[in-house]
Amino acid sequence: MYRRLQRPAAVAACALLIAIVTAAALAAAGNDPAFPDLPPGAEVLRLENGLQVVLLPNPAQPMAAVLTQVRVGSAYEDFRTSGMSHMLEHLLFNGTTTMTQEELYAAADRVGAWNNAHTSDFFTNFIMIVPSAQLAEGVALQAGMLFHSTLPADKFEKERGIVVGELVQARDRDDDPAGGIIREAAFAGSSLALPTLGTLSTIEHLNRDDVDAFYHNHYVPNNMITTVAGGFDRDAVLALLEEHFGAVPPGTVQRPPLAAAPPVGDGSVVTRRAGDAHVLALVYEAPGYGAHDYFAFEALTGLLDAPATGVLAQAYAKLPEDRRPGVSTWWDRADGFARLTLRLDLPADADPALYRRLTGEALAAAAKKGFAAGDVTEIVRGRATSTLLEREQLRMLAITAAEPLVLGGPDHFLGYLDRLAAVTPAQIVGALERHLVGRPHLAVHVLPATAADAGAAGEAVALERSVLANGTVLVTLRNPVSPLFAAHVAVRNRAGLDGDRPGALNLLHRLLRRGTRDCDAECLAHRLGALGAELKLVDDPNIPMDDYYTGGRFSWVRLETGADVGPEALTLLLGLLREPAFSAADVAAEQAAQQEILQRQAGSAGQRARRLFADALYGNHPLSRAPEGVPGSLDGLDLATLKDLHRRAFAPANLVVTVVSPLPHAQVAALVEAHLPARGGPSPAPPALPVTAQDARVTATAGGPMAAIRTGSLFAVDPADAPALQMLVDVLSDRIAMDLRETRGLSYSTGAGVEIHGAEAALEAWLNPPAARLDEGEQALLEAVRGFDAATVTQAELDKTRGARSGRLMMRRLASISQAYYLATAELDGRVEGYLTSLAEHDSVTLDDLVRVGGKYLKNRPLVTAVAN
Repeated sequence: MYRRLQRPAAVAACALLIAIVTAAALAAAGNDPAFPDLPPGAEVLRLENGLQVVLLPNPAQPMAAVLTQVRVGSAYEDFRTSGMSHMLEHLLFNGTTTMTQEELYAAADRVGAWNNAHTSDFFTNFIMIVPSAQLAEGVALQAGMLFHSTLPADKFEKERGIVVGELVQARDRDDDPAGGIIREAAFAGSSLALPTLGTLSTIEHLNRDDVDAFYHNHYVPNNMITTVAGGFDRDAVLALLEEHFGAVPPGTVQRPPLAAAPPVGDGSVVTRRAGDAHVLALVYEAPGYGAHDYFAFEALTGLLDAPATGVLAQAYAKLPEDRRPGVSTWWDRADGFARLTLRLDLPADADPALYRRLTGEALAAAAKKGFAAGDVTEIVRGRATSTLLEREQLRMLAITAAEPLVLGGPDHFLGYLDRLAAVTPAQIVGALERHLVGRPHLAVHVLPATAADAGAAGEAVALERSVLANGTVLVTLRNPVSPLFAAHVAVRNRAGLDGDRPGALNLLHRLLRRGTRDCDAECLAHRLGALGAELKLVDDPNIPMDDYYTGGRFSWVRLETGADVGPEALTLLLGLLREPAFSAADVAAEQAAQQEILQRQAGSAGQRARRLFADALYGNHPLSRAPEGVPGSLDGLDLATLKDLHRRAFAPANLVVTVVSPLPHAQVAALVEAHLPARGGPSPAPPALPVTAQDARVTATAGGPMAAIRTGSLFAVDPADAPALQMLVDVLSDRIAMDLRETRGLSYSTGAGVEIHGAEAALEAWLNPPAARLDEGEQALLEAVRGFDAATVTQAELDKTRGARSGRLMMRRLASISQAYYLATAELDGRVEGYLTSLAEHDSVTLDDLVRVGGKYLKNRPLVTAVAN
């Protein structure tokens, strides 16, 4: 049985008295308590065994998410158990009392599920996203993993190897050692001092019995919270939860008390040497989720670090541009650990005391001046847009909702938008004065290491395409019930436009942030903020895997906002693309910043292998060049060259604009034609890909503990064979993962894929083993690819692969901006007319089709192999 959260009468009466006293205190302070509404259909329940349940229905979604957080993470570990929560997360994918690991994976694939998990400081988050019609299977699968996993002894060593590989890979790509030092200083001696992944030593000494005891202690329903979101029937889902979660008995959880973060002492300074950056971090005690001024502080963080217009940006505005620091903020929000970190990336020879003083003066000046209601509205609307975008994309909801649900509670999470909207400028000033102005803080100074240091129900979406009078191709997907506006601008032939200066167009995209002649960077930031708009011009180099959409075929610009201000936001974007304003000094500054990023990334084994592989596979073809550039490739670029590049790249006839919103096609077309006058023409189409004619092997030495292997081939393909070939390579990828990762523990990251554009295909398989197992890994990967026989694929494999691919594609198109992206790629590949039915194009693939395309395209295929050690 389930019930809404209730309290005994005595407790309720006490709570009511506390609420009255608190309300009176708040009223006396001029802060009447708010009464936020619940989102439509949302409910908070508790099963009889203690499991908290949150329901977030969205009938328009074709999928549903079952998100369960277990209240255990690295904060509850010590040096002996460090990494155990994360190791257990891995082990729960290895089989239950009713399913082997292989059967578990196959069952998830068969229903098109995205079954994933991640571990954090305070919780472990399990994510099951399935088509709504398969929700029963998804609930059963997740419950089986959470409550009935067997932690097979024969899988324990394999998982230990995978986790070690994950640790090594994380260290290989660690390009921000300063961030780790800041965290160590802020949380020294506390429950957050140990890394979530554990260390090589702690993982090496974990044993299966200890992990099993840890599992049975923590993985009980009264130590969990489960959220069901998306498209589902309320009564049916409650019955499913009762059947699969409610039958599990509660438990008494034994865990050590948390050690809070150390107090911040006035004048405390920590100095370290690491990496290449010069960094000053100022760490303040901040409100946590339980604080009365949490939402005022939330708005304050946006006002602090807003680009160009924020308090911190203004703090250094009087400095010469080359002396202004890069500014970022980070807020750790857990009660007992709440800290706000203001990070300044300084010039190499900068005096940190000057920047510390300027920061303190700017905070005091902001408190004295106060904040304009319009500035607060910008921040609140921007956060609201971000939140709506995250909740629309179930995969993002799974990540972003977990912490506020666990640490803030369901009421905090559900009331977030209303309570943030109720914040006043006076409350923000109060939070600023209480927590930051003149308050004690920890200063962490990180110096570079020396050389010796190392809707409308039933109304269908409508797709429409037209070539406008200015030459732009416009594709719109009208969704009458969407509250969002998403626009994607694709710039054709990035690699060809870059020419012999790879990264030039990426640099140009970065310069667009400088604004236009009529609206500079500060004005642009202000106008975007006022619209609650999110504009993305390049991938974030500080986020691993954020380069997913960066390739040589096209560059892109993305805009997301509310549908009510979509036309105004699009007009602003089109003006920016038409007439950006940047100077020679701007070019030099962006050049230096981009070169620093490229230099920092160049040492990774994975990056070295990717570049080596591209050069060997593509030869002199433009697609061999790194779209983001390589060290030295931006040298010599000047203002005139970039102005000419802008003229050619952003000529209207070279653009594909895709928009997903409730707006009609004609309205969007009129805006694009009005604000992008015709000029220039499309860039020349890239040459045909070279066909791989013979085996080749290239090597390079990167140094470090991780190696990287890439192998693949380029070949012509009949477009009609694409669905079958994609399915066959998916099977190959699954087999590689199950053998090289799950059985041999060779790598955390391994698999295969095929990229098909028109009549051209690029096959790639990869493995990132520890350097000590490089030879074994290379042999295993090549044997897996060359020895793959399509005739051995079973109907069960085909069915699960089909389901997995369908689920992946469906999930990738949940968000409006993702739909706009896939519309752009479909247009560029000449297949946009089939976009609305493309999710079903793999449904008719048979085993005979797999055998046919395997013999036609994979058998005896020459392979180019790149190895970086």
